[in-house]
This record gives sequence, structure tokens and C-alpha cells, in this order.
Amino acid sequence: MRNVHFYERQSFHPLLYVLAVGLGVFGLVMLVPSTNADQPIEAVKGLAGFFFLFVAVIIVNVMTMTTWVYDDEIRIQFGRLIPYYNKRIPLEKIASCCAVDFPPVRTGGGRGIRMGKFEGRTTGFLKARGSRGVLVETGDTPLLIGTQYADKLAGAIEQARHALRDAGSPA
Repeated sequence: MRNVHFYERQSFHPLLYVLAVGLGVFGLVMLVPSTNADQPIEAVKGLAGFFFLFVAVIIVNVMTMTTWVYDDEIRIQFGRLIPYYNKRIPLEKIASCCAVDFPPVRTGGGRGIRMGKFEGRTTGFLKARGSRGVLVETGDTPLLIGTQYADKLAGAIEQARHALRDAGSPA
């Protein structure tokens, strides 16, 4: 069993979930047959209803970001039921990390999986909400991981890195 030093599941803005529920309810209403049962129209309504329900489920799935810090890696995943993005960063590749504040829209162009500029350098962004994160330097393109608990995430990464380094050094 892997040791988890940090865990966080973030959701995107609540209005996106309101939109998803609205689409889902609309889809359910479209599935209810009318008393004026014209077969071609009912078939189109049924397809539209399934479409709106499908879109609602996709929105709810897509709008979740989960971050773990294990003994040997950081793992970031987008998607709740069906993960669609998975990033793993081995701790031994991390040169440094620090908690940072950033303007969410101006750096990286918004929420989600992005590329943009941070402190004048091209940087990868993985963010769901808020304006805090941890900048991870690996020697490749820096990565900014958005989090509601930047200091805890940076501390957990450093703690895991030191434990990994101590376990690898001869006693």
C-alpha cells in the first residue's frame, strides 16, 4: 500500500454544476413522452433528451481535479468517474518546488490543462480553481499545480522528496 502524503479533490466553479443539473433536468423532460404521440417527433425528442443527459454527465466528470503526493511521485488527474488526463511526476526528477500566488486568468488563460507564461517563462498549468498553486521545477518545462492548500502541498512534496532521498542514501 502506498503512503499518501497529500490528497486533494477540487471541483471547478459551482455554476458549471448548476448548468450540468439544468441540462440533465432538461434531458429528462425531453425523455418524457407527450400526449400528442407523433412518432418522428418523439424519436427526435428522445435523442435530444439522451444527448442533454450525456452532456450533463460529461460536465460533471470533466470538472474535477485530484492531486496526490505519494512516496515516489506526484499524480494529478482530471476527471472523476472516467479520468481523461493523468500526469505523474517522479519525485527524483523535481529540482525544486514552492507555493505561489498567480492571477488565474492572466496566467495560463483560465482553468484546466493549459500552457502559458508565469514569471516570464513558458509554464504548464493544471488548475481547477483559486489563485494559489505550487510551482514544480523539473529541468523541463515548469509546472504550476493549482491547489486550495499550496503550503501543505509544497510541504508534502518536500517531505516526500527528503524521505525518498534519505531512503536512497547509505546509512
